[in-house]
Amino acid sequence: QDTLIQMDSSVISLFEPSSLQGQPSPSEDWKRVNRADVAPPTPDKIARRLIRTKSEKERFDLVCGQFDIAKYAFLERKDDIDAALNNFICSIDVLREHYDLVVLDTNPSASFLTRCAFAVASRILAPVRPDRFSLRGLRLLNDIMTRLLDEPGRAPMSVVFNGVERSQVSEIEQHARSGEFDAALSFPLSRAVLEGRLITSKFLAIREEGMEDDPLAHLAIYRASGLWAGPLKDSLNGIADELAALVYANDARKAA
Repeated sequence: QDTLIQMDSSVISLFEPSSLQGQPSPSEDWKRVNRADVAPPTPDKIARRLIRTKSEKERFDLVCGQFDIAKYAFLERKDDIDAALNNFICSIDVLREHYDLVVLDTNPSASFLTRCAFAVASRILAPVRPDRFSLRGLRLLNDIMTRLLDEPGRAPMSVVFNGVERSQVSEIEQHARSGEFDAALSFPLSRAVLEGRLITSKFLAIREEGMEDDPLAHLAIYRASGLWAGPLKDSLNGIADELAALVYANDARKAA
């Protein structure tokens, strides 16, 4: 990761020209955005291959994160903010030409980075725990989306219950699925909740040892083993299939 960051082969190059295009590194100046008219980086310059297959058409890549993207939260000039946002949108458009799916992992906060994610997202996935604090977070997220986005172009939101008990469904989850929270949250949570649920599992805990060898091997879908590994993998696969169907159905409606 440190090597990739030093090369600007990271998420920061999605927001402004960098050394990947023969420009100064964005991390060197936190007070302005470079507005050089250069093409966004292509996947071969910015993406790290995580899964290698015999076919070049089958790939799973990662664009490395970087702390210095915090600079965009402190920009004061509107033209700098707009330039960073436009660069990000153009960069995602380039990546979409090479991948079937682009996933953005963001913090659940009202920030410039959240605004960027909203600007390009075709669907928003909110993992929540079955408690009232998480439901309040959903209400806040929906409120932010409503204030920032026009309804016709607004990406639909899906909710997946995370960290649930394997053997029982909590009262809060039951109420969420039955529609009892829809009015209080000001959006139809009951229709947004995925059927799949992600159970609490030690296999989902973060483990750092050996990550430099093969990060992919640390994903639960690959390394989980034993009595409860099967149900966990079935749960992960089911959620992925359900979400994929929603994403591609939404894309098909837009194309039509």
